[in-house]
Amino acid sequence: MFLFVMANLITMQGLTQYTVSPSTSKIIKEKMMECNSSYHFDMTSFENCGASALEEAADIGLLSVLDKISDPESSDPVALVRGLDFDFVGPTSATHVSTLAHVPEASLAGIAKRLGSHLVGYEVEKGYSHYLFHSIRPVVGGTEGHNGIGELQHHMDMAYLGWQAPRWLLLAGLREGIDPNVTTPIVDNRELLDQIRRQYPEDVAVLRSKSFVLQRPSNAAPEPASPPVALLTGGSYMPTFWLRLDHSSIKPMSPSAARALQHLQDLLPKVERNEVHLRTGDVFILDNYRYLHRRSSFQKCFCGEDRLLMRAYSQWPPVPADRMYRESEAIAENLPGSCDMK
Repeated sequence: MFLFVMANLITMQGLTQYTVSPSTSKIIKEKMMECNSSYHFDMTSFENCGASALEEAADIGLLSVLDKISDPESSDPVALVRGLDFDFVGPTSATHVSTLAHVPEASLAGIAKRLGSHLVGYEVEKGYSHYLFHSIRPVVGGTEGHNGIGELQHHMDMAYLGWQAPRWLLLAGLREGIDPNVTTPIVDNRELLDQIRRQYPEDVAVLRSKSFVLQRPSNAAPEPASPPVALLTGGSYMPTFWLRLDHSSIKPMSPSAARALQHLQDLLPKVERNEVHLRTGDVFILDNYRYLHRRSSFQKCFCGEDRLLMRAYSQWPPVPADRMYRESEAIAENLPGSCDMK
């Protein structure tokens, strides 16, 4: 058993990759299918059922990977799990939300629970698909990258909401799509901060000051102008960079802030690594506070065979009782402040 686990476990440049065996994947799928699909009314039970399915499958390697990255002291809280069976997945379409057997939803719910977190949703994203499970697919004229068709810049998901932003980003590969080269590169925030200190040490204090405005997405509810925030918080071991997926939505408030932002953007490609290509049956798990990510541009056909992902967010407790973060509650106290070392 130990040799088998080691054969399925790969670590490359900090990214842990684990492949579930076909026999174990079958067991996981069968147990996930037993979870009550009425999760709209009782998400806690759905999470518990998904987590129990993972535990009952007794895949020591998979459970070890999830426990390792969920440890607050983990040096690399990011992993790629391969080989899961999500059962039937319908053609990619503008209305696709879930599968008939709800296996992907139960899988993500179970993983969130194993990470010690709970699935959460955001009022601003209710119109995209299910408020907890988002269909990510190319849609003509898509905006904000959620269902868009272009390249995304390095970012932290929901950064403009400050400390309400999700801790974990979970991406399930429901269909690989027609482009074998589309990738999701990542940046370790520690490496980025280290390079800034080496090459532009004067920028650190600027990035930690309230010298930037993060504009809200176009689909967000109108509200007064966002207050200035810091782009960098946290200590050397757990720094967070609050970057929007469209860097033109980050507005520096001074010449020194503009220079610091430009320097940061120049360094991002130099510290980027692990260009993950998501295949059918993959789940990519990333600490949203400690890693930035982006997505390359990709080919699409709008023919039913396009790339299809399911995205979910989770947060460490406490979370809202209904799992929903509302824009009206994203007050200034939740935003990253000067020299914030959380």
